[in-house]
Amino acid sequence: MRINLFLEDSNMPRTIFWQNILDAIDELANAEIGSSEIFVPAEDLAMETNWPRYARGLSAYIRGHPHSLVAGSITMNYFDRVLQWADSNPKRNILLINMHPFLRVPLVTKKCKNIFIADVSLSMFERCCNKNTISMPALPIDMGNGGAVGLRKTNVFFQGVGSHPVRDRLLELNNGDDIVISLVQKSIHNELKLDAIAGVKDISYSNALKESSFAIVPRGDALFSYRLLEVMSYGCIPVIISDGWVLPFDRQVDWPKIAFTIHEEMIMSYVPFLKNITQSEIFERQKLVMEVYEKYFRDLRAMLKTVMSEIRIIQS
Repeated sequence: MRINLFLEDSNMPRTIFWQNILDAIDELANAEIGSSEIFVPAEDLAMETNWPRYARGLSAYIRGHPHSLVAGSITMNYFDRVLQWADSNPKRNILLINMHPFLRVPLVTKKCKNIFIADVSLSMFERCCNKNTISMPALPIDMGNGGAVGLRKTNVFFQGVGSHPVRDRLLELNNGDDIVISLVQKSIHNELKLDAIAGVKDISYSNALKESSFAIVPRGDALFSYRLLEVMSYGCIPVIISDGWVLPFDRQVDWPKIAFTIHEEMIMSYVPFLKNITQSEIFERQKLVMEVYEKYFRDLRAMLKTVMSEIRIIQS
C-alpha cells in the first residue's frame, strides 16, 4: 500500500512526533510495494504534545505555535480543507492520525466512508459509530529493551500521577512487598524532565519495571495510557484498567493472550488474584508480550505498517 501526502501548508504547526511520522512514511515509501494507495495530510493534525517530553508541550513543536482548536484557527481551517478534499476525492482513501484525546475525530468523520482514523483514545462507542477506526497506541516516554523471561522481584507494580479515581483506588492495594503502588504529585513528576529522544528516564521507575512481572496500565484523564507500550517494552505483563477503550491494533493483537483487562469496579478483588497466576503462564505471557511489542509496536515504522494492515482488514 503506497502512502501519498497531500495539502502541504507551511503555515501549519508541526510537532516532533509528526516529523517522525513523515520520516517513517518516507522509509515505508522506499520499502513497500503494493497497488493500492492511501493519502495522508502533509501537515500535523495528530497534535501529540506529551511526546517526547511529558508535560512539556511547547518543546514538542519544531514549527509554528501550538495547535488551536478554536473555530477559524489555522488548525481548524486546515482540518476543514482535509474534509473538503476527502469529499472531492471519494475514490481516494485517506488516513488521519489523531493523538488528541479530547478531539473526537472518529465521530466528526463517521459519514466519510473514505476516511480512516488511527486514534490514540478510541472508545468502543466510537468504533460502533465508525467502523473505519483503528486504535493506535501512544509512543512510550520511557522505553526498555525487553528483558528476560522469568519471575521478578515484584508481582504487581504501578507508579503514576493520581489523574483518575481508579488510580486512587489502586493505592489501597499497596503492601510495599509484592504489590507496589505509588502515586506521585504531578509537579514532582513534571520536574523529572523525561525525554524519550535524549533517553532521560525516571531511573527508579525504569528499575521497578525491570523487576515487575505485572504492570498496571490504568486510564488517566483520557481512556488511553502512555504506560501500555512502556511496560511492554520492559517485558511486563500489562494489567489494563480502562472501561470502554479499544485496545491498540485489536484486529491483529490477541490481547487476552498477553494482557489482563480489568473492569474498573473489579480492581480490589482482581489485582490480588494475580498472585495466583502460575509461573508457566507468567513465562508464556512475558514471551508473547515481547514478541508482540517487537512485531507491532517497536517503532513508528512498525506501527504505520500495522495501521495499513488494519485498513486492508477493514476493507476486506
